Amino acid sequence: NRTETKNKIKRRLYVTLKALTGRSLPWGSLTGIRPAKIALTMLGQGIGEKAVCDYMKKTYFASDSKARLCVEIGGRERELLSLLPEGSRGNGYSLYVGIPFCPTTCLYCSFTSYPIEKWEGRVDEYLDALFRELEYVAGQAGRHPVSVYVGGGTPTSLPAKALERLLEKLTGTFDCAGAIEFTVEAGRPDSITREKLEVLKKYGVTRISVNPQTMNQKTLDLIGRRHTVEDVEDRFLMARGLGFDNINMDLIVGLPQEEAEDVRRTMEAVKVLGPDSLT
Repeated sequence: NRTETKNKIKRRLYVTLKALTGRSLPWGSLTGIRPAKIALTMLGQGIGEKAVCDYMKKTYFASDSKARLCVEIGGRERELLSLLPEGSRGNGYSLYVGIPFCPTTCLYCSFTSYPIEKWEGRVDEYLDALFRELEYVAGQAGRHPVSVYVGGGTPTSLPAKALERLLEKLTGTFDCAGAIEFTVEAGRPDSITREKLEVLKKYGVTRISVNPQTMNQKTLDLIGRRHTVEDVEDRFLMARGLGFDNINMDLIVGLPQEEAEDVRRTMEAVKVLGPDSLT
């Protein structure tokens, strides 16, 4: 049993390191980015909340607070999933389209992403290959995804004409208008222009992300985000002015040299803008 063997090895390693360092971790031996997925799966199998918490603590040495948090988030995800149209819960699917280009690569980034200025001459070649894959997926999975998410990278790092070419193909191949949510990451403010936002509007995109990560200029400079706090505010308000009423903002807590007061300033600045969701 590969999963159980892996967990045994992780538990032994964690206990050994805890003994050597005298430190314990809130998440115990858990690694990865979606710990709540474990709780969501178990809750879906009819396992009670207390039993899920106990499992998280016994299997991964998660703290009481983190185990409870997993169960709480898993419960919220179940509520959201219950909103899916009848018939789509078992055989529906979410379509993710990856655009591996960005204005620059941020200090913390681990995603597959390459500076657009170095690859601009091959963008059309990438799109040609992507379109063949989209056609294949449409033939295998059907034309009706429950949600569509264009991420990366930063999709809006594409030139406006390439972005339009992408969305024209995507909406012509899949029923994006029938999806509960049609998202495009416009994550880097230095990649957003009015022309690109108008392209997103034209093809029925319902949700975008405008991601500051922090609203402290000193930190932005340090982590390689080549935009200003004012750029974030300007592009956000530009999107609002064009009628986008579902705007997400991504923030990262724990960036280099930031203290609690820096995070507080970021939250206050974001609160003034009033995004519709925060990640």
